[in-house]
Amino acid sequence: MSLKQKVFAIIASIFIVLMIDQFFLHYLFPIKKEAYLKNVNQEVLEALEGQPQIENSLPSPAAQSPLIPRPTQKLIDFKSAAEECLGGNWTSAENLAKDLEKTYGVKSKNTDIENFHIRNIGGEERRIHITSEGPDKKQIRYFSLDQEGLPIPISLSSEQRSLNADQLINNLKAEGQIFLHQSKERWLLGNGSTFIVTFENDVIREFQIFGPTKTLSCLEDSCQCL
Repeated sequence: MSLKQKVFAIIASIFIVLMIDQFFLHYLFPIKKEAYLKNVNQEVLEALEGQPQIENSLPSPAAQSPLIPRPTQKLIDFKSAAEECLGGNWTSAENLAKDLEKTYGVKSKNTDIENFHIRNIGGEERRIHITSEGPDKKQIRYFSLDQEGLPIPISLSSEQRSLNADQLINNLKAEGQIFLHQSKERWLLGNGSTFIVTFENDVIREFQIFGPTKTLSCLEDSCQCL
């Protein structure tokens, strides 16, 4: 590989990392609720198209076409939406994860994306960004932040790269104090539904439950039953 090709490959890699990080921060954890609410219908439909068939419990997007929401469908509170979509009595969005596990059970859990925000002894912020395709398939990236809060990749040493994923993550976390933990998880529930949820410091930020016939989608306490 020529020097020019190496330089291009490095630049391309940095660009991809930055785009992934920005996607995680600004899409999965939206700062402005208004922007999210305007696009929630389209996001749900796109997510439905990408859902795998699970023991034939989830119908195809074509089968759900009569349930496509109207653009003018109003947002409602969590309890009303949960009763309409799930039936029964659900206490709050904050307790939903525990209530789902207690009511339906969980067949599997997978953490697709994680961010650990760390402040080291010198007061500098660091970020551990983890993407996962399974327990043994984790990709780890480490960043500092510039004055505008944009991530700057930090190269890992050969010794660090030789560690397994969990050891490396624990070592990086030990370099400072965690002040924010963000994660996107995918749960397969005992009734065949799929629960996709994002947490901030173990508190639910937004979620979607893809059931056999309906989808419950919420950002905090603003919800829709589709």
